[in-house]
Amino acid sequence: MALAAFAYFAGTTQDGNTHSRLGLVRAIAVEHRFEIDTTQLTYEWRDFLTQDRSFYNGHCYSDKAIGSSVIGATIWAPVHTVLHLMGLPTDGRMFRVGATFLGVSVLCTFLAPLIYWFVATVADGRRAALVTVAIVFGTPLLKYSTAYYGHVQAGLFLFVAFLVWWYARRRHQLSYVQAFASSALVGFMFVTEYPTALLALVFGGYMLWVLRELGRATDWRVWAASAAGGLLALSPMLYYNHSVYGNVLTTGYQHHDTAKFAAAHAQGLSGIGLPDPIVMMAMTFHPLMGIFWQSPVLLLAAPGWMAMRRAAGA
Repeated sequence: MALAAFAYFAGTTQDGNTHSRLGLVRAIAVEHRFEIDTTQLTYEWRDFLTQDRSFYNGHCYSDKAIGSSVIGATIWAPVHTVLHLMGLPTDGRMFRVGATFLGVSVLCTFLAPLIYWFVATVADGRRAALVTVAIVFGTPLLKYSTAYYGHVQAGLFLFVAFLVWWYARRRHQLSYVQAFASSALVGFMFVTEYPTALLALVFGGYMLWVLRELGRATDWRVWAASAAGGLLALSPMLYYNHSVYGNVLTTGYQHHDTAKFAAAHAQGLSGIGLPDPIVMMAMTFHPLMGIFWQSPVLLLAAPGWMAMRRAAGA
């Protein structure tokens, strides 16, 4: 059901965010470079023009975290070659829909069985199915799985990493491979969406809590494996930043081509400041963008968590 829905709507959402990421997908997969000049400076690609871009040393670049584009380019490169050899179109709508479906929608579809499997461990199959349907079709997960954003991809990486540690806690056993793989997923989550750095810190606290329960908080090999996985996941971003900007710590946000975006990101830490209660209200309950206004089913998370805690205590 999820795959059919994502396939039907794939590529229907178009905005500056998606065009920026898709521009980098094509640049890597087809032109084997990081500059997105073709989609930004040529008339035939005018539909992909975006303000979400950086400008450095005379070239245009995506200002987004590169993770989702790296995934898309890895998949689109062989598909583009096959389509070209068959004499089929590879640009315009074919690229937008095809790259979005293969690079985002198919990957995000795996959230459905993973959510079902997780819920089924604490509830019966019927409730697990209802929760899965509610999350997949009753939240923005549906929209963000059908457009070239990195949001659901990042959520998928974090959820799988969580499942690794959650399952290890239930089994009272954690391998070094699991520690390596989970940290690699969390690292690539950050490479896909920079703001998830806060979630990575929270996940690090969860890792420590599980290790203390397992009596392995001082096992340096677990931490070494985790560090290796995280560094491996960060390496594409570090290579990209060094190749484009000459500094592994410099990102596209520091070279915005749009004045208003540059001004916003010049404040705080790349635009991130102290928590604002007004912004929190806008993100949660405001009719314009509030997550609980858009998806009231998510309000059930609080009583559901309390019920699960009571059941576990019983």
